[in-house]
Amino acid sequence: MSTNWRISSFNGALLAAYFIPTWTIVAFRIMTSPIHGLYEQPSVSVALFISDHLQLASATTVRFAWLLALGRLTVVAFFAIFLIFISRPSIRKTGGCDEALAMALAIAARSASAAWSWPRRSARLERFDCTRRNC
Repeated sequence: MSTNWRISSFNGALLAAYFIPTWTIVAFRIMTSPIHGLYEQPSVSVALFISDHLQLASATTVRFAWLLALGRLTVVAFFAIFLIFISRPSIRKTGGCDEALAMALAIAARSASAAWSWPRRSARLERFDCTRRNC
């Protein structure tokens, strides 16, 4: 039994086929209209956390939205590099494309987990603060 487990090229190509168009559209919506794009469905939890708990000014919120769009475009770029690498059989057979896929998945997973955990963490802090004040 082999102990060398890798994500196959086919599964990585399926992930890239999903992430590239979806995250590119979301990132361009954020870049063209930062506040409106930030409050759309894919990023609404991050937007609500920024506006409600961090209480950032509008210019800072726009900068944060652009930073979020830049992160999404970085993931798209790594997936595109992965697709270029798997199109060459010599690179695909030696596993040279795995680094690009790993970077894309790591950045995407980190940004998604942060977007899911921030609102939950702030809700926990509000409940804790409410129990201390006897709300």
